[in-house]
Amino acid sequence: MRTKVITALKIAFIVAALYLVFNKIDFKESASLLEEMDLTFFGGAFVCSVISMLISGVRSQHYFNEFSLTIPKKYMVKLYFAGAFLNLALPGGIGGDGYKIYHIHKHFHFPKLKAFRIVLYERVNGFYVLCIFGFIIAYFSNFIRLPYASIINTTLLILITPCYIIGIKFVLKDKFSAAWKATWYSIWVQLLQVCMAALLVRGLAPDASSSLYLDFIVLFVAASILAIVPISIGGIGIRELTFLYGFKLLDMPEHMLALGVSFALASFFVYVLTVMLGALFFNSKLQNKSFKT
Repeated sequence: MRTKVITALKIAFIVAALYLVFNKIDFKESASLLEEMDLTFFGGAFVCSVISMLISGVRSQHYFNEFSLTIPKKYMVKLYFAGAFLNLALPGGIGGDGYKIYHIHKHFHFPKLKAFRIVLYERVNGFYVLCIFGFIIAYFSNFIRLPYASIINTTLLILITPCYIIGIKFVLKDKFSAAWKATWYSIWVQLLQVCMAALLVRGLAPDASSSLYLDFIVLFVAASILAIVPISIGGIGIRELTFLYGFKLLDMPEHMLALGVSFALASFFVYVLTVMLGALFFNSKLQNKSFKT
């Protein structure tokens, strides 16, 4: 019952969010932009997304190795993809992280609580680097022209690193050496996500200015941060709302709002295609001992 209620609430949020979005923009124009998108750049965005997830799996393997559990990279990457697939397939259940914890406990006899903490460590590390990217890129976007934006952005950029260090040392009890190395993986993960976003913009709007690219990337980062809140499935609804109201904040014309929503939908399609690769490694293949090689 709890799972059904959570799933129903997430679906209700998505329906309400998309209803609100498509009442504010021209749906036909947004759909037309997606139909006319250059698939070469969409394919490039998909490749960036897949590589980003591959590196995320290596980062996860690094963390478990740092906490005395040796897992082969190939095995951990496959398990990471399977977990990402379950995050989409089981929106109201244990999700991919829960399954990964369960699987590692079952097959490696690793404590569940310790596995949970490690998954939390890598999530927080990725969140930290994502925020850094967002704050830096915001300086070169049109958002920095908003009232007090420069002061707020600078303050947050200065505070985030000491807050992260204090958090991992005294709250999460993470190893600083493990977090430091994981940060390099996270930099590559987020850099590839930024490249993915830029390729989608290029595919949808070939004549976009450099400042518009940066506006898109800032909103993409903001939407990725907001999507961490578990009120949606795969971030759908959250991304569209972020682009709608983000561009409204900049007083963009209506056709730009449609372009922003088209971008949000395109990024969701890339995400779905990427995590669907996890279906190849789920279930029976995860139980097979040869899978660990």
